[in-house]
This record gives sequence, structure tokens and C-alpha cells, in this order.
Amino acid sequence: MMIIDKTRTVLLTLSLFAAVGLAGCAPAEKTSQAPQESDGPVTLRFMWWGSEQRNEGTLKAIELYESQHPDVKIEGIPVADTTAVQTQWAIENAEQQAADIIQADYSFIFNFSDRDLVQPLNAFVDQKAIDVSSIDPSVLALGKKDDQLYAFPISQNNQVLVYNVQMLQKAGIQAPEGSYPLEEFERILRALKTANPEPGFAPLANMIDVNYYLRSQGAHMYSEDGSTLGYTDDSILADYFALNKKWLDEGLLLQKASTRLDENNSIVTGEAAFISFSSNNISGLSNLTDTPVQLMRFPSVGEKDGHWVKPSMFLAVSSFSKHQQEAAEFLDFFINNQEANDILNAERGVPVSSMIAKRLAEKSPLVDEQVRFLENIRKTAEPLDAPNPTSHVVVNSIYQLVLEQVLSGKLTPEQGAAEYRKHAEEIMADTVEESKS
Repeated sequence: MMIIDKTRTVLLTLSLFAAVGLAGCAPAEKTSQAPQESDGPVTLRFMWWGSEQRNEGTLKAIELYESQHPDVKIEGIPVADTTAVQTQWAIENAEQQAADIIQADYSFIFNFSDRDLVQPLNAFVDQKAIDVSSIDPSVLALGKKDDQLYAFPISQNNQVLVYNVQMLQKAGIQAPEGSYPLEEFERILRALKTANPEPGFAPLANMIDVNYYLRSQGAHMYSEDGSTLGYTDDSILADYFALNKKWLDEGLLLQKASTRLDENNSIVTGEAAFISFSSNNISGLSNLTDTPVQLMRFPSVGEKDGHWVKPSMFLAVSSFSKHQQEAAEFLDFFINNQEANDILNAERGVPVSSMIAKRLAEKSPLVDEQVRFLENIRKTAEPLDAPNPTSHVVVNSIYQLVLEQVLSGKLTPEQGAAEYRKHAEEIMADTVEESKS
């Protein structure tokens, strides 16, 4: 049986609790009323994560805003990824010097808003500082808690397969347009491997999403309240582990894929034909490779459609911000300004403004691909899961350790599923108890 590295687990747990503790310092004053605009020049700090393409587009949009608002200067704070946002935001909250505007993810935004570190945006919407007239109320609701709009969704995406069109065409493979069984996808992978037998190539860069696999069979990674795992039948995860190992052993899955959105990405380098990715990344991949890429559903593995549509990210205003009115006005610009969105070009996902999404889809085939794909997925997708619990960072590290043990043959898939449950639920129970103390 696997021996979990207890030292590493303890350190991960302590680091998680430390981050939550840092984020527990609430602002001295907090109001749901929209503050008045500041007198004189204003500097706003805006933190986001993303690729070099996103950084460049965001900085150009900021330049446009500053040219139209000479009394406002925006200091851009690009960071590497969502983990970096969480860490930096937690530290800055402890010092009461958080960025005014934060690009946040569904997985962690409510951990911060629950600690009164995010300013509700209802008042800004009511006074029309933020225009929501072209946004579906059901989309806005995903950023609400207790009827307060804490996180403003700016775009939507979902987890899908992105594939190299030319590789499939050269192998004589027609990509499925709708739902298709897992067996068909496996046949496609084998055909691609036969057509590309060179060492270092595998048809699939990284495994189809585990959350999708679970959801397809009526299971979920976590329970609704985040206190336990969201399934009781360990054979579902064991089957997923077994499929993962089978494809890896047969050379259908890369041993180690690069999934960062840069020139080393496994699709860009030609090491793989398919990658499990967020749908909005089709834009970044297209800019990095000369070969066209397209979106495709995950294969069907159960009676349910495990796909989901979610806000690809939110914008939030810090409760510590001294310039919340100006922050809200920039947020409105980011969502609704046509010229700004021509620059941003849906790289963050399908814009939540139907007017902006339609405009961009008419101008860009890649945006049109995203819009049509999400419309199609939305017809059959299951409801979005609750946000990840605060224990997710540690639990996910346990998951990765177990998966490594299964893939190396040190654990059977069945043993791996059992080990994961044991250690994951220990961590989750400890986290629940810690939150009560």
C-alpha cells in the first residue's frame, strides 16, 4: 500500500490554513452603498493571471481606458496563475493593501468574499455604473451569494478537447461533431498513433478531466457542502485510474505533457494531437501554432453529460479599495466597451455581454467557434458544481500523489481509489473542524 508523505501533507495543510488565516483580516469599514467618485487623480491596482497574450491584450485595454480617463491610472499586476493570485491576495489582505480589482476564479472567490474581503457590487449595478442590460441574469447569479453580487462574471468557458485539425486530416480521421462513445475516441487515438509512430508522440497530451468523468456517472468530486467526497462508489474513480494507466502504457497518452499556454505546449510542439483544455484557450493556441485547432466534446462515459459551462473568471473589487467607484467603472469598461473587447478578443472566454459576444463572433472565426460550441454544450450540460472547498488545494495534492502511484504500478487502480478516499476525507474532516475553532 502507498505511504503518504506525511511531512508534505502537513506542510500543505499548514500553508492552506495560513493563507485562509491571512485572508481573515476584514476591513475596518464596509458598506453596501456605492462610494462617491474620488477628487483628483486616482491610481487603481489590477491583478490578473494569464499567458503573455493575455498580458499584452490587457495592458493595451488599460492604455485605452487611461486615454479616455486621464484622471485614472491603472497599475497592472500580472501573475502566473490562480495559485499566485490567491497567495498574493491573501498576503496583501493581511497588510490591508490589496489590489483594487482582482481577476478571480470560481474555485476560490467565495473563500475571500465570505471573509468580507470583496465589495458587493449591487449598488454600482443599481446606479448604472455597471451596465448589465445585455447580460443574462442567470450568468450574473453565479457571482452572487445571499443576493449580493460579489464576483462579476466577465466571460464563460468549459473543459473540452482541443485538437490539431491537420493531424486528424492526415490520418484520415473525421472528428465527431456531436456526442460519441469512449470506444470511438479510443479508436481515434489508436489511428493517430499508427499514423504517427515516432517516439515522443502520443495522440492525447493529458487525460480527459476527472470531474467530467465523475459527473458523467452521476458523481462529483466533492459533496455540495464540501465536507466529504461527492461519491460513494470508489469503482468509478478506480475505472478512471485504470483507463489513465491503460492509455499511458499503450502510448496513447503522453508521459508528461506541457499544458501551459506557451511555445512548449504539447499541441504547439506537435507531441500530441489532443489536449484537455479550457475552451477559451483555443485563441492562445491558435496564436502559438501555424496549424488550425478546433474544439471537441469529451467522449461519453456514462448516462449523463458531464460537461458544464462556468464563468471562466470573475472581476472583483476589494473591500480595502479606497476607489471603489472608479474600480466599478473600469469593470464596466472591461465588460461593455466595444473597442476594449476588440483588443481583448474573447481570449478569456465568451464575453458575458451578448452584444459583445455577437460582435466578436461576426469578426473572428475563433470567437464564433467558442460561441457556437458553448451554445451547443449548454443544451445538454449538467448544472455547475459548487465551488471547491477550502481543503481543495491539499486534497488535490493527495489526488496527484495517488495518481502517480497508480501510473507507476505501485498501486492498483482499486487501491488508489481507496487510498485517495481515506486521506482526502481525513483532510476534509480536519479542515471542517479547523473552521469551527
